[in-house]
Amino acid sequence: MDIIESYLSEIGRFLPESRRDELVTEVRDDLLGELEALVEERGGELTEQDQRDVIGRFGHPFKVAARYQPTKYLIGPELYPAFRQTLRTVFVLAIVLWMAVTVIGYIVSGDSLGPFQLLGRFIELSIWVVAVVILVFLAIENSGEKLRWYEDWDPKSLSTGVLNVIRRSDVITNLISEGVFLLWWNDVLSFSRWMPEDAVIELSLSPVWDTFFWPLNLAIGVAFVLHFYVLVRGVWQRATLLTEVVTNVALLGMVFALLVNGPLLVIEVMPAEHLQQVVQNTVRMILLVLGGFVLWDVWLAVRGFRGIQLLKAKR
Repeated sequence: MDIIESYLSEIGRFLPESRRDELVTEVRDDLLGELEALVEERGGELTEQDQRDVIGRFGHPFKVAARYQPTKYLIGPELYPAFRQTLRTVFVLAIVLWMAVTVIGYIVSGDSLGPFQLLGRFIELSIWVVAVVILVFLAIENSGEKLRWYEDWDPKSLSTGVLNVIRRSDVITNLISEGVFLLWWNDVLSFSRWMPEDAVIELSLSPVWDTFFWPLNLAIGVAFVLHFYVLVRGVWQRATLLTEVVTNVALLGMVFALLVNGPLLVIEVMPAEHLQQVVQNTVRMILLVLGGFVLWDVWLAVRGFRGIQLLKAKR
């Protein structure tokens, strides 16, 4: 029944989170009831094609989920799941393209961005993306046009190996933190403008970090692309969870290597030895906290694998 569970997981992506389990159970009961009726009618076990035919009669997951959506004033319930998915996809894609353009601009001109400049451009881009997507769906809503890409939907397009629906807040937090880190790590984003010109202390990373320049770029870059894909897809699958675990284990290895390889910061114009130790310990504590977050992500991924095994056992 993998195709049935994949279909229900796809519908669950677009249901209100507070009632997702209840509504998916209701749809499952309706679907299984129709399948059981077909078994009794034929007097034998159904083929996978029979299951696809029944799912096809139920309709695209967007249309099924639309029956459970609250009333929307600008965009109707039939289009609202498609609107949310399109907005999420276009927004994340726009952010990735914007980051690429920003990096290219830095390579060409050598001008870095301050944190407030970065935030201002992010807000401006967000407003444009939301406005354009809303206007497009308002036009579709008022013209009566059909979205052919799910009116002609085929159950064969369902992907297998779905473990569970993502928590978007966690994935978005990861994307933001990874994006900011990549911009800072590659000198596109600079925090030095926050320091007054007459500052009596100057901090810089110690040479030990140079060894990890490309490994960190690779690990965080893979994590960024992975979370971009997962956010657009809306579900965790075996391959994405495995990639998440491998990436996080690699990051944990780098965190451990940094912790045991001497001073992490170079402090200039500040001779107080005890203050240097305080700063070094602070950085170590930050790395330990980050390592804790990575461990938590590994645990969530492992629990996802465990959940699919329990589901198989129940079947």
